Amino acid sequence: MLIQGVIMHRVRAVVRNLVPIGVVAALVTCSDDPTRPPPPPPPSFEFVVSEPRTAPVGASSQSGPRAPSAQMADGIIYVSLPSGTVPGGRSAAIRNLTNGFAATTDVVDGGFDPVPLVAGVGDSVEVVITDGSGGTTRAALRVPARRPPVIVRTVPPKGGTDVPLNSLIRVVFSEPMDSGTITTETVRLIRNGTPVAGRVVLAADGLRADFVPDALLDRATVYTLAVESGVADLSGDVLGQNVAADFTTGNQTGASPVSSVTITPGNADLVAFVGDTQPVFPGMVFMSPGIVSLTATARDSSGAPVTSNTAVWTNSSPSVTRLDTTRLVTAEPAGATASVQVLAPGRATITATVDGVAGTAVITVLTATVAPAAATLRVGETVRAVATVKDSAGRVQTGWTAYWSSRRNAVDVGSNSGLVTALAPGVELVTVTFQYPALFGIGVGGSAFARITVGSGGPLSSVVVEPDTVRTVPIGRVLLRATVRDANGANTYAPVSWSIAPQQCGQFNCNSVEPDGNVWNEAWVQMNDQAGTYTVTATAGGRSDTTTVISDYITVAAVSEGSDGGLYGGACVLTPNGEAYCVGPHGASGYGMVHFGYVGPVAVTGGLNFSAISSGVSHRCALTAAGVAYCWGANSYGQLGTVASLQDCNPDPRIGLDCSPSPVPVAGGFNFARITTAYSHTCALTTAGAAYCWGENDAGQLGDGTTISRSTPVAVAGGLSFTEVSTSVGHTCALTGAGLAYCWGNNGAGELGNGSTTSSSTPVAVTGGLTFSRIAAGSGYAGWGNTCAITATGVTYCWGNRYSLANASSANSPVPVPVAPGLTFTELGGAGGRCGLTAGGAVYCWGAYYANYSDDNDTLITVGPSLLGGGLAFASLSPGGDWAYVSCGITTGGVAYCWASVGYGPFRGEPRKLWGQR
Repeated sequence: MLIQGVIMHRVRAVVRNLVPIGVVAALVTCSDDPTRPPPPPPPSFEFVVSEPRTAPVGASSQSGPRAPSAQMADGIIYVSLPSGTVPGGRSAAIRNLTNGFAATTDVVDGGFDPVPLVAGVGDSVEVVITDGSGGTTRAALRVPARRPPVIVRTVPPKGGTDVPLNSLIRVVFSEPMDSGTITTETVRLIRNGTPVAGRVVLAADGLRADFVPDALLDRATVYTLAVESGVADLSGDVLGQNVAADFTTGNQTGASPVSSVTITPGNADLVAFVGDTQPVFPGMVFMSPGIVSLTATARDSSGAPVTSNTAVWTNSSPSVTRLDTTRLVTAEPAGATASVQVLAPGRATITATVDGVAGTAVITVLTATVAPAAATLRVGETVRAVATVKDSAGRVQTGWTAYWSSRRNAVDVGSNSGLVTALAPGVELVTVTFQYPALFGIGVGGSAFARITVGSGGPLSSVVVEPDTVRTVPIGRVLLRATVRDANGANTYAPVSWSIAPQQCGQFNCNSVEPDGNVWNEAWVQMNDQAGTYTVTATAGGRSDTTTVISDYITVAAVSEGSDGGLYGGACVLTPNGEAYCVGPHGASGYGMVHFGYVGPVAVTGGLNFSAISSGVSHRCALTAAGVAYCWGANSYGQLGTVASLQDCNPDPRIGLDCSPSPVPVAGGFNFARITTAYSHTCALTTAGAAYCWGENDAGQLGDGTTISRSTPVAVAGGLSFTEVSTSVGHTCALTGAGLAYCWGNNGAGELGNGSTTSSSTPVAVTGGLTFSRIAAGSGYAGWGNTCAITATGVTYCWGNRYSLANASSANSPVPVPVAPGLTFTELGGAGGRCGLTAGGAVYCWGAYYANYSDDNDTLITVGPSLLGGGLAFASLSPGGDWAYVSCGITTGGVAYCWASVGYGPFRGEPRKLWGQR
């Protein structure tokens, strides 16, 4: 059995081509901007910013909660630079100064094609152009509410000479255009005042229109590419200017005669399948299911490619295959391409002819079937499925091997035998993929499917929705589950419909309840941006049940941004009375129901009140006022510190993932004064200062002298007493009452600060003889460890990976180095402690990042301590640490704000009000 399963593994390096400076928008709401930035300065060059085009609420290609800013107020704009605007430019950095979203692109011929960016009307967008010597030019503009489209460039360019006879003829627009306005009447190629015969193809994104002439262009001839009135964008705004771009073709005489035409892959039989399948042949370019990609190359008698001729494609069997004209390229030098759509079983010959010389490829189309194609089972029952490959005459084809898999959790297919066993109520799609080993080892073939329904099929006795009550905040996202039972009280399958009442809309969005696309009996409830109480009803087979969803604003007394905070808003907060609200996966939201995706913000179940809270990647821990520790979420390494029997958070029953969707007490009966969570381990200090840790210990981060992971608290070796402790992905640091710093665990970047890069499973003293009042361990940039601390006089030191430093260093530092000369801080926060709070309430952040995100040889850019914008005064910072992408703090007015951290791009983040607050 070939099963592609979910493999839980630790990610120690964060992919650098993300731009997490923008992900802070996933944690906060645009409507709560503390201030609008001042108007941008007059631009030093003119670029183009389109009006926003807002996607429908709820539409998203990502799992988990969507960014409230993009969901409620922002849309997609397109930023472009017409050709020739900034000669000598090499690259462009584009940034929305209002919400932090950013993008980069190359500058070609002094301009760049449209780049999409999340933005709303009135946002400030900055473009920084870098030239070949490293110099920069910048300009900024406001996002308009409406503006007409313009033409960014044409191909060939205006005034082009010696243009090939088979040249690409293209118009690039500044924003998506209405396909109904792109015709041969509005986009024309003209020769001697007469339109050239051809067709116009608008790209799927609406940004490019290609004119495809019916024949090669004439030699040494002037043509005009004309774009005329009537062309309009999706809002109906007509083109800001007409274009008439003249160009001259070359006098390309004496072209080499074509001697041969070859089609790759092949000039031999190719095999493809009807339906949701892939072609099979060595070297085949796999495209979308049922598509075969072919390339024809013409060569002269010496074997050299002929580049100035056109390939004409033909298809012998239109009922078997279809040449996809939207993908067909008939004038591409040295390699004309075509895509072939598979339609029905049979045999088709595809021919490419160049100057009378033909090359062929034969495609044999087969069918793949599974019998039975559909079946209904009870839990525990089995059915034997048979997979078959047949040709167009219905003859069974031998030599194919069938590999079976199932996508969800209702059934299991074992040992590639086709034996399907019902595991749980639901509807399952069983897939069989065919492979033919005789074709150079393994050739990936087609797939076929069987629909298996698991249920009793009898009358239903009840429907039960869980949880029965859930409390969230405006814009919160909650997952509900309906359990359907038959007359015998056994769980069964029946289609479930969902509704919410009252159906209300707020200022930016409406509340809704939508079935989960992966789990048949679950549904996502999306709150609007207003407080309210709602009833959600699940109905199946005439039976129904309801649950209450309460959405209300909260006051934040403490915030822990979480290691996953940058991507999903995975924070936890405490209200003044100690109630916890969280976001997270694998039960880490803590509202009592097992879930795999991201849920929240929701109130943590159990009726507990906490005095402190800490958020790891997918688990959370908190302390009551009496010092009792509770944890919840994923327990893959024992990081919850409990001996209790836990649940399975993974929807695939074959791949277990222990978790607790509600708080469980940490074993040992300790009373703790501090607690801190990391990727997969947790540490805490007793009221007497003794340190205990539990969870993963592969690098010695538990400090007990071993590398054995522990599921319950184990004492840190050395008998030291600490007043503060901080954890990261692979190391832990703590302070004694005298302010001496000790660290243990991984030391690959010098994050233990003892002058070496040798890891230690017991505490080692940080070198330098410094005494500190605060310490924060983190993983900094790209998963490399770092630590920062401040002395009693407020001077800040960091050590470990280079990204935590602010001195343009190209090397890690295994010893403490000062990072903020002239500044003193009272607290540290953010990723790896790389933000500091002054006594006056100002926040400064620092760090480093690469100028682009390809590899470690790129230019390292450092950001010295930079004042956080927004004009806010803060009373406290969240502890931060680990590999969070955002930093958070609470202002002197008692409002929680978060902002993007340094280390994943230039620090330009403005603070945004955290979710759930008025």
